[in-house]
Amino acid sequence: MRGFWDRLERMSGKTAIRSALRQVSRERILQALQWNDRNGCYTDRLAKLEGFEPITKRQAIEMVVETIDNSVWHHKDPRRQTNPGKKRLTQRNRNRIVTMAERATEKECRRRRLPCWRQSGDGYTAKAQEIFNRAYDYYEAEILSRR
Repeated sequence: MRGFWDRLERMSGKTAIRSALRQVSRERILQALQWNDRNGCYTDRLAKLEGFEPITKRQAIEMVVETIDNSVWHHKDPRRQTNPGKKRLTQRNRNRIVTMAERATEKECRRRRLPCWRQSGDGYTAKAQEIFNRAYDYYEAEILSRR
């Protein structure tokens, strides 16, 4: 249950959690609620013993969303500081991307017979900068897709 609950806590918002929980069975949601609050009576058996009506799937989903909302999003929880699902570039990979983009830019400028550097030598010309940005985006996407 811990992994299931952690995945829910790391989702980006209430709507994402609701849509994910709609795909899960009512019993699984009730088990997760019971796991999160051991003193609660969420399962049908415990609710019947306590004299409560069974919880519907919609109610269970809202309980999960509110529990996560109150416990995670309103506090400085380190699990919410970064999105572990998002791929990130290391400094080494950034340097590799810049190097590859620079080589591609110089090659493309030679192919098109464009001036690559400004006369003052302090950077790319506007067209070369455009080529560099496109190359950087391409190589960044390529490296991120390998992970």
